[in-house]
Amino acid sequence: MKSARILLTALLLSVPILQGQELPKFTRQLVAQSAEDRLVWVNTATGVYHYPGTRWYGKTRQGKFMSEFDAKAQGYRPAENGQ
Repeated sequence: MKSARILLTALLLSVPILQGQELPKFTRQLVAQSAEDRLVWVNTATGVYHYPGTRWYGKTRQGKFMSEFDAKAQGYRPAENGQ
């Protein structure tokens, strides 16, 4: 699912947009949400972070929200299999 979103975003960004034409809401959100500002949930006990819409996002006993950029900079890693 994540790779499909990335592919869709890359495809849409490679197509010239006519002036005055607005992108669909879903596409605008994907374009605006880069890895630097995407909010992830970091499980501070395991050192793993989770993306919005996944099973453990905001649901572990120990954790905090931060940008994906900051999570990587502090040594946290993304959850395997997109969980």
